[in-house]
Amino acid sequence: MTFTYYINSIPINIHHRKKLKQKHTYLRIVDENTVQISSNYFYSKNNVLALLQQKEKWIYEKISKIKANTIDERYYLYLGKLYLKESTQFEPTLYYKHNCKNIIHPIIVKHTQTMQLFPNKITYRNNKSRWGSCSYKNNINLNIQLLKLPIELIEYVVVHELAHIKHKHHQKEFYEEIQKVLPNYKLLDKTLRKYTIR
Repeated sequence: MTFTYYINSIPINIHHRKKLKQKHTYLRIVDENTVQISSNYFYSKNNVLALLQQKEKWIYEKISKIKANTIDERYYLYLGKLYLKESTQFEPTLYYKHNCKNIIHPIIVKHTQTMQLFPNKITYRNNKSRWGSCSYKNNINLNIQLLKLPIELIEYVVVHELAHIKHKHHQKEFYEEIQKVLPNYKLLDKTLRKYTIR
């Protein structure tokens, strides 16, 4: 089911996908014009409208953030700086994929030594929702889109995920672990939130 929903007079395309065996309902911002909701088969349009009303402020803030970070298609971000694309065929995502290990791996090596925390495995993927993650098996996944960010923010994400090897939560001890390496982590975290994963 697809329909238009208005938030502060802004038209938003709502795509509702029903899955018979799905237990939970998920809402995802696809882009500045589109919201996707996936639910079980019995989740009605009235349920969808109620969810949208409940999440209006959050949706508006997320969409506004995406719009603020939208870059002219002639340009791309690399290590926090804006560059003109060399040609219309230039694909930033492929560029990030090609260069991510060269940029990120030395940062990982540095901080595995300073923190004495060692991941079981490191992978690089083009994720849509997270800059990075650390599994319970201590496998760290890093987003190739990190190469959009200034180097100090890439470093913060790496340290954040390494800290999860020791602390599988976001409680006081976790942030104390980060603070040992990055005393200004609060400022870095605040700056990171200004960037969106596209």
